[in-house]
Amino acid sequence: MNILMVHNRYRFRGGEDVSTEAETAMLREHGHNVEPFSRDNRDIPELGGLEWGSVGPALRLGAETVWSRSVHREVKALLRQRSFDIVHVQNSFPQISPSVLYAARSAGVAVVQSLRNYRLVCANGTFYRDDAVCELCMGRAVGAPAVRYECYQDDRVATGAVVALQSIHRLAGSWDRSVSVYIALSRFAAGKHIEGGVPADRVVVKPNFLADDPGPGSGDRSGFVYVGRLSEEKGIDTLLEAWESIPAPLTIIGDGPLAHLVEQATARNPRIDYRGARSNTEAVEVLGSAQAAVVPSRWHEPFGRGVIEAYSRATPVIAARMGALPELVDDGRTGILFEPGDADDLVRAAERVLADPDPSIMSQAARLEFEAKYTADENYPQLMGIYDQALRTRPA
Repeated sequence: MNILMVHNRYRFRGGEDVSTEAETAMLREHGHNVEPFSRDNRDIPELGGLEWGSVGPALRLGAETVWSRSVHREVKALLRQRSFDIVHVQNSFPQISPSVLYAARSAGVAVVQSLRNYRLVCANGTFYRDDAVCELCMGRAVGAPAVRYECYQDDRVATGAVVALQSIHRLAGSWDRSVSVYIALSRFAAGKHIEGGVPADRVVVKPNFLADDPGPGSGDRSGFVYVGRLSEEKGIDTLLEAWESIPAPLTIIGDGPLAHLVEQATARNPRIDYRGARSNTEAVEVLGSAQAAVVPSRWHEPFGRGVIEAYSRATPVIAARMGALPELVDDGRTGILFEPGDADDLVRAAERVLADPDPSIMSQAARLEFEAKYTADENYPQLMGIYDQALRTRPA
């Protein structure tokens, strides 16, 4: 099968980039021809220099976000020159734009759209604003509240460009007329997109997976670990507050806007070990020596890559009852759930782990969960089934 893999890379490499690379590698390993078509946000100085406030550059990028003439021209030519079975759009924001859908439709090629964030129905892609979940724009033809609250990059012009993209292409039926199958990462994420107007009969749930299995951790396990972005929506404040009362070590790996709070907590709490940003290899190694990983998110996580990375190391997970996390963590079997934003409940969850008379039971269950659901061998037939469905049901 010939697949055109379309992805707009992020300025700072994240889970969406990793997952796209993993799917590409998996397909190639099974003999498929995968041609990448990409843009990279590192090539946009406006994003790195916070120049959205400069109206001229913002308007130019905003226009390209709504409709990229260059992408439409390039992809249309590519599809004319070579035979492709599938155009798989991982992320088209901000440089690729929905113009890629029109190029695929004009060539009669089936389109699969991954839903790795909530950008189709939320301007900032997270349903999170001012340290709380926000769904004011859900179901609206035009996301006026997003513009009012400057939800994207705290900038009204930038937010206006995103809302324009959503509204214009929703009205034009760009996604409805072009996309055969949408891939949601969880039942929760699927439900939110359907609530926002994505056709339910075209949404299929397929989780992320790990391309390489690091194997279960070995040796004595000690303490807890958090791996991820240090930001409000990730629940860092809840984590730090809870650890004032938890008598066990906590290793924190990551970087972000709340790094200074973690540094301050480390200075006053000897149980916290902040290691800053580390490679994924290093982070997975640390996961294998912990009693449990902690995922204290306060936003609607569409999946939870950190959960399956912990499971791969036979490490249980303490997670907030938020977004897709309750789908991934079976309370009492592969980990423990707690109420989001509730530091006291997080303390109780950690105490349950520390008091477990036989932690190997939950550890083994976590590893078996990984083997059953989140390996490349399990994921490949799911992806091929989605591609087959797209070929059968491509819009006329």
